[in-house]
Formats: sequence, structure tokens, C-alpha cells
Amino acid sequence: MRETIGIAIITCDRPKFFKKCLESIQADWYDEIVIINDGENNRELNHECNKGDVPIIKTKGREGVGKAKNKAFKYLLNKKCEHIFLVEDDIIFKKNAFNAYIKASKVTKVKHFNYCLHGQDNKINNKPNPRKIIDIRGTKVSLYFNIYGACSYYHRSVLEDIGLFDEKYINAMEHVDHTMHAITKKYHPPFRWFIDLENSNEYINDQDYNHDKSKIRTGDWMKDFRNGVERFKSKYKIDVTNPYQEYDGIDKVISYFKSI
Repeated sequence: MRETIGIAIITCDRPKFFKKCLESIQADWYDEIVIINDGENNRELNHECNKGDVPIIKTKGREGVGKAKNKAFKYLLNKKCEHIFLVEDDIIFKKNAFNAYIKASKVTKVKHFNYCLHGQDNKINNKPNPRKIIDIRGTKVSLYFNIYGACSYYHRSVLEDIGLFDEKYINAMEHVDHTMHAITKKYHPPFRWFIDLENSNEYINDQDYNHDKSKIRTGDWMKDFRNGVERFKSKYKIDVTNPYQEYDGIDKVISYFKSI
């Protein structure tokens, strides 16, 4: 039986970004697709969805990215998808990244990946700056210091085991927490060694490189971020804002790949 691929696009009041994102995903790249609209009712967005008979789930509006993504998880799990991708609306695809992530997952045995080249923190002069590139059974993967949730891959077994996002996080740190939970169950390499395709920038582009048009990084977002940092610290004893925090070294990373 063919393993089904499910994609969810999470959007919030950025119809132009959403349109480009949706149009960049070819129909033969997936089996199931759903749109989660966490913004206001938007005629242009609804038109784009209806045009291709794409299902849309409307939240109550600005509920937060964690709650919106949980709706996506539930929908795609209910559709029996084996491979699940969450995509935020400022991502566009140059070619089929979905198959590339699935292939990398099968070879490396890692069941959760994040696109790590969103924004600028993992780059130097706009070029990827991984901590390490490792060849695992003929497949190269890059390991980065920072993590982003703009495009994420999960094998369904990860979600069945660790569950969904902690909705007590509001628009900050929810994806970091969820990946950390995956790390504790060995679905992902150690913290601060976030795994991505070695050449993910050949598959994926940002539409908003500096987050200038972000709908969540407004108002009290810094307060939400600080609250998220404290919640994460209380759960995992890690302060992501502390430059002196110690993390596992490359030896632990190599041991991890040997163990899975």
C-alpha cells in the first residue's frame, strides 16, 4: 500500500503569501492537503482554496499558531497520512521537497525534520551555515544551531507517540518544545543539532526573509516569547536565551545516529 503524504498550509491574513505558497505545491506531490486559516475570513483566500477544491478549516481567528497546527495534525492523522508536513504561508517550493525529506528520513531513520534556513540565523552572507554536515548511509544532512517551524516533517508515529503541540505556548516556542519532546524519544538528534536536508535551500524559499511581515511578531509578542522561554526552561531545564548554556557535543550526535 502506498504511504500517503499529507500537507497543511497554515495561514493568517497574508493572502498574497498564501496564494504563492499554494501555487508552488504541485498536485502530484501529495495525497491530502488542507488549509488552516487562523486569520479573519478572507474572500481571496477562500477563492484560492475553492478553485482547486482544497479543504479549509477556519479557526476562531488569531487563536495562535500552535492551536492552528494542532488542527492540521488532527485532520491529516484522521486521513491516515503516513508522512505529515506543516507549511507556513511564507514558504514557497522550488521543487518537490516532500519526497526529499521522506527519503532522508527513511535512510537516516530520523523521523522529524525542520527546514532550518527560514530567516537568517542559520546563514552567513545569506548562505547556509550548518554546525556540521554528516553523511548517513550515503545521504548528507545538515545540523544547525537554531530551529524554525515554517516547514516541518513528521512521520505519523512521532505524533502518535508524543502527541501534539503544547497549546499553553502562544505564538512562540511551541515548535521548539515539540521538537524537544521528539528529542527525548530519540526521533531527532540532540538539542541544538537540528536536522535538515543538506541542500534544503535548493527546494524551498522564503517569501519574508526577515519576518518583516509576520502577523504574530507584533504587539505583545516579546512577552509571549519570554513566557514561552520560561515554560520551556521549567519543562526541560534549558534556557535558550542563555549564551553560556551547555549542550551535547558532536560525540553525542554521532552516538545518536549509531543508535537508531
